[in-house]
Amino acid sequence: MDKMSMSLDDIVKSAQKTKKSAREQYEEKAGKGGGKGGKGDKGGKAEKPKGGRPAPYEKPKDNKPKEKKEERPEAQPSCIVYVGNLKFDLTAEALESSMATIGKSTVELQTRSSGKPAGFALVTFEDIATATRAVSELHDKELEGRKMTVRFALPPREKGEKGSTEAAAEM
Repeated sequence: MDKMSMSLDDIVKSAQKTKKSAREQYEEKAGKGGGKGGKGDKGGKAEKPKGGRPAPYEKPKDNKPKEKKEERPEAQPSCIVYVGNLKFDLTAEALESSMATIGKSTVELQTRSSGKPAGFALVTFEDIATATRAVSELHDKELEGRKMTVRFALPPREKGEKGSTEAAAEM
């Protein structure tokens, strides 16, 4: 049957039968016979011809468990409360007015060594009972669009202890 008397669908089907896939053409050039145990098959992927892209580097996998971060120790109740996740442009007055709903307090916004805001503050209340109430009532409450983290402050770290701001400043 000549191509002039064939329908378009028949022509496409016959072309697909005779055409090799790109994978088959690649394997033929690389000397592989389909990868099914034929001549020269090493049981792996087909080798790329010279001048091709090199195989991607694979890092050796370590079966060692990753070191976990030290978990923050539970702070004992005290008059000093840590207030985190604050906006960097928040003023001490705005935070102090928010804390005034609980009781009288003094606010100390913390800054980095560069002078930029650190995004947290230490708030000192008159007594432990007021501080406890602040932790229970203000934790996860919104202040200027952000949920505050309110918890009892940890005691200051010793110089040279991991995470100590004094040790970082001395370097």
